[in-house]
Amino acid sequence: MSDLAWLNAFGSDLNSASNTVTSSVGNGIGNTIGGSVITEGDQRVGDHGFSLGGDNSASQHVDASVANGAFNTVGGSVITEGDQRVGDHGFSSFSLGSDNSAHQDVNAAVGNGLGNFIGGPVLTEGSQSVGGHGFGFGLGGDNVASQHVDASVANGAFNAVLGGVATEAHQSVGGDHGMTVHPI
Repeated sequence: MSDLAWLNAFGSDLNSASNTVTSSVGNGIGNTIGGSVITEGDQRVGDHGFSLGGDNSASQHVDASVANGAFNTVGGSVITEGDQRVGDHGFSSFSLGSDNSAHQDVNAAVGNGLGNFIGGPVLTEGSQSVGGHGFGFGLGGDNVASQHVDASVANGAFNAVLGGVATEAHQSVGGDHGMTVHPI
């Protein structure tokens, strides 16, 4: 049995994923949305149980375009969220070092134009964690991540947002987020 076949037989593998969530709501002239608009992406890539490591690669795009144009109304909040976890999430006994690579974009364009009304807050948030998340005896690994969180809200003339506008990014990269014992 080859080294690669042996590792694959015991949970060492390549995990690759792409996740895209897009909403385009009430753009144009005179549209009315009676409640909130929520666009969410949730992505988990990597081993979730016992493994000997592996390579994990992920990309996530969460995009919302809401009430852009003229005289559009959203009765509630506009929430755009991306949550991404890349890396091992369980017991990684004697891990040979996982390489984790991730890219995340969270974008919101809300109430831009003329006379648009948003009845609640506009929240745009990205959360990204890249690296091991469990217990293991690791021999290292490389973690590379990029994250972009952008919001364009109420630009133009006579636009109103009745709640707050918050744009947040949370990123944790590298190391293990659980307990790891590295050999000497």
